Amino acid sequence: MLSPTHVTATFAFTVDPYYCNAWGHLHGGAQSFMFDSCTSLAIYGLAQNPDVKAEQNGWAHAGVSRSLNVSYLRPALQGEELLMTCEVVHMGKKLALLRGTLQRAKDGAIISTCEHHKVAVQRL
Repeated sequence: MLSPTHVTATFAFTVDPYYCNAWGHLHGGAQSFMFDSCTSLAIYGLAQNPDVKAEQNGWAHAGVSRSLNVSYLRPALQGEELLMTCEVVHMGKKLALLRGTLQRAKDGAIISTCEHHKVAVQRL
C-alpha cells in the first residue's frame, strides 16, 4: 500500500540545442536544473492532499533544497526525446526525499539519476 505522501510524475521533452554543450550533448548543469525543478513539481501533487496539511507545515511552496546529487551515466544527444520520472520517496513534516531518473524515450536507457533532499520552510 502506498502512503498518502507517495507520488510520481513523468515529464517528456526533446533535447534542445540551447541546453547542449560543444559536443551536442545535454549539459550536466541543465540536467541538474531539470531534476531540481521537476522533482520539486512532484511535491505540488501532494499539496492538494488534505492529509499533508501543506499550508501548515511549509510544503505548499515545495520547500527548499538541502542537497541535490546527480549521477551522469551516458550522454543525451541533441534532438533526442527524453523522459524524466520523479518520485517522492518520503515526505515528512519538515524533510523530504525525492528521486529522479532521466532516460531515453526510444529505448529506456538511463541517462542520469538524482537524489534530492528538501526541507519545508514557513513564509515569513
